[in-house]
Amino acid sequence: MTKSPKKLLKSIHKYEKELENLKTLPYYRLFKQETEQQKDIAAVTEKLEKLRAKYSEASSSLQLSA
Repeated sequence: MTKSPKKLLKSIHKYEKELENLKTLPYYRLFKQETEQQKDIAAVTEKLEKLRAKYSEASSSLQLSA
């Protein structure tokens, strides 16, 4: 079953916040883990793009059925 657009949007906001934290938190610089930071950013970005695509699909299907 597909998530509702509202739930998808909530997940999108969660991942956007996580992505912002990954980019700004000093943890990676303190422990010299910049390559790990890039991997984490790429993983969250990929999840975010998939959620955005699902949200777009769910929103358009709701508009078509209305």
